[in-house]
Amino acid sequence: MAKFIDKTTYLAYLECAKNTWLKFHKHDELRDFFEASESNKSYACQAIAVEQEARKLFPGGVLIEAADKNAATLLTQQHIELKTQTLFRSTFIHNAFLIVVDLLVYDDQTGCWNLYEISSKSGLDEKKKKRPREQIVNGLTFQAIILKKLGIELGEIGIIYLNKDYVSDDVIDIEQLFNTISVTLDVGTQENIVRQQIFEISERFLNDGDPGLACKCIYKGRSKHCPTFACSHSYVPAYSVHDLASIGVSKKKLAALVDEGIFKINEIPDNVCLTTKQKNQMNVYRQQKPLIDYEGIKKELATLKYPLYFLDYETYAPAIPMFKGFRPHLPVTFQLSLHVLHSPESEPVHCDYLHEFDSDPSLVIIQKLQESIGLSGSIIVWYKSFESGRHNELAERHALHQDFLKGLNNRVYDLMEIFSKQLYVHPNFNGSTSIKKVLPVLVPELNYKDLKIQEGATASQKWFDMVYGGLTIEEKQKIAQDLKQYCKLDTYAMYAIWRHLINKCADSSFAAHEACSESMLIK
Repeated sequence: MAKFIDKTTYLAYLECAKNTWLKFHKHDELRDFFEASESNKSYACQAIAVEQEARKLFPGGVLIEAADKNAATLLTQQHIELKTQTLFRSTFIHNAFLIVVDLLVYDDQTGCWNLYEISSKSGLDEKKKKRPREQIVNGLTFQAIILKKLGIELGEIGIIYLNKDYVSDDVIDIEQLFNTISVTLDVGTQENIVRQQIFEISERFLNDGDPGLACKCIYKGRSKHCPTFACSHSYVPAYSVHDLASIGVSKKKLAALVDEGIFKINEIPDNVCLTTKQKNQMNVYRQQKPLIDYEGIKKELATLKYPLYFLDYETYAPAIPMFKGFRPHLPVTFQLSLHVLHSPESEPVHCDYLHEFDSDPSLVIIQKLQESIGLSGSIIVWYKSFESGRHNELAERHALHQDFLKGLNNRVYDLMEIFSKQLYVHPNFNGSTSIKKVLPVLVPELNYKDLKIQEGATASQKWFDMVYGGLTIEEKQKIAQDLKQYCKLDTYAMYAIWRHLINKCADSSFAAHEACSESMLIK
C-alpha cells in the first residue's frame, strides 16, 4: 500500500523529524510507542465534532465521502471541475503527497477557491495563542502549495475557530460559536520556507535507507519528548537531567548539559548554575536520601482546621458547549469524591456523586457540596487552581450559590504545596509533585495500577462514553463503578499522604534518623 506524506506527517516532522520518520517507516515494529493516549483520542473526537458543527455555517455544502483515498480524489476532481461552491473534506494527491482540506469555497467573482481550516482551538487572535496559530498556518501553507501544484487557483485563506467568549443558550447559535480570521498574508510569507521543508521531507522520507535524522527532543524537557525518545537516545536514563524542575524553561542550561554529555543527575558538576529547587532535587538523588523539613511541614499542617474535607472533581471539557451557560472548552464537573475527617482520631467517612445523565450536573454538584461540607473546616485538594476554578465557574453560572462557592475557595488548602515548596523531597519522586508519584513512595500499599481507570484523561473520556456512547446498561454500570473507584482513591490518597505526614512529624525518632539538617536543605 502506498504511503503518503500528509499534513499531519509534515507538522509532526517540524516537531521531531526522527520520530516522524520512525512512525512513517517503522510503525508496525514500534506500534506500542505510537498508541494514542486517551487525551489525544479525546482531542481527535472533539476536533471531528467541531468540524461537523462548523459545516452548518455552509448549508448545501458537499461532503466528500468515498471508500478510499483514490476514490475520494476522483470524486473531488469531479466537483472541482463542476465548480461546486462548497466542499468539505476534499481530497487531493500529488505524487507522494496527500491533503484532505476541511473546507474549500468557490468564489464566482474571482474564479478562485477560498481555503479554510476548521480548528477546535479558541482565541487564536490572542498573542498567547501565537504558537497554535503558527502551526495552523504551517499546515495551511503545506496544503496551499500542493493545491497550487495541482493547478487550483486560491483566493482567501483563513481559519474558522471557536469563539472563546460565546456562551451557549438552549440552542447553539452557530454564527456566534465560530470566528473566522484571515491568514492569507501569513501563508504568503511562510510559503518559501514550507516549500523547502516539503523538499527536505520528500528527500528524507521517500528515498531508500535511513537518512540519519536526529531526534532533537534531547534538548527538551521530559514532558516535550517524542514517543520514540528512548529508541533514539537509549543512553539517556529514565530519570535524567530532563526531569530537573523547570529545566524545559532553561533551554540554554539543558543544552549545555546535553552538549557536555551529562545526563545523569548525580553527575552534574557543582559549578553548573542550578535553581534552588534543582539543587535540592540533585542533592536528594546523589545521597539517595529524602530531604524533609519537618518544622515547615508541621507549620503547614497546623493551619488546617477540623473537620478536614479531602475533595476531588472529575471533569469533561467539550469543545462544543453541551449545556446552557457554558463556553467552548469550559469543563463540565460530572463527579466529586469527598473523604471527611471529623477529628485526628477518627476514621475518614466517604461520600461521592457521579452524574450519569444527559443533563447539566452543575446544580446537583452544588447541592451535594452543600449537603456534605459544613460551614467550617479545611478543604484539602491536590493542585488547588483546578478545584477552585470549578467553584468559580459554578458561581458564575449560578449566582444564588455564589457566596457558598466563593466561601469554599477561602477554605481550600493545597496539599501538593508541601511537595512543590520542597518541604519534602524524595529521590523516588523523580522530580515530580504528582500525587501518582508521591503516593507509592509515602504509602506504598496504595496505588492506581490495579484500577481500570488510572488517570484523569481516561476518566473524562469514559464518562462521555458512558453517557453518550450508546452503551448497554451493563457497560454503563461497569464504567460508573470504575469511575467511582478512581475518584475515591484520589481523595483517600490525599488522606493517606496527610496521615503519613502527621505520623512522621510526630515520630521524633524517625525525624532524627531521616530528616536533613537545616543546613542541608537549600532554601
